[in-house]
Amino acid sequence: MPDSEPTFYPLGELEPQLPGNKEVFSYWMQLRAGSSVPLWSAFDPLEIWKQMPDCVAARLVSDDVYEITLFGTMLAESFGRDLTGRNLFDAYEPDEREGFRERMQMMITRPATILTTVDSEAGSSSLPQLEIIALPFANEEQVVDHVLFSTNQLKNAPNQLAMLGEIKSGTFSRRKFYSL
Repeated sequence: MPDSEPTFYPLGELEPQLPGNKEVFSYWMQLRAGSSVPLWSAFDPLEIWKQMPDCVAARLVSDDVYEITLFGTMLAESFGRDLTGRNLFDAYEPDEREGFRERMQMMITRPATILTTVDSEAGSSSLPQLEIIALPFANEEQVVDHVLFSTNQLKNAPNQLAMLGEIKSGTFSRRKFYSL
């Protein structure tokens, strides 16, 4: 369990900064249509086709298995391989998996969204270099069982794989949880 429970902010305060994530978040909000979590069956990748190369979708199989059902082409290029069909946890080093599993569990059980940003320098007031938004989806029984991750980076930022290293090291990164 984490040392302390993260602060959960109201969903109305979530404001993605980068255009692709704004588009994905806006679409997710439309799908909610009065419910706390939208249905995965209502999700249509063609509605956000421009952002799909930078998205990952994962299906909850068990507490330790999130099967990647979609791995965007831009991410596959950054990682050097397509991770579709693999366990999402396999993308993390063994010592980082428990923290990631705990964040995923909080997002699914609460439910909540997570917005992670990495800036080019500490305290930067400009746009983030990399922004990742994690959005939960439910099945027909209203049980959260899918997560869509949308990543966006500034065009002049280092590649996503390098920026993910910044998140891992905690350098200039922020993670915020938003309750639904």
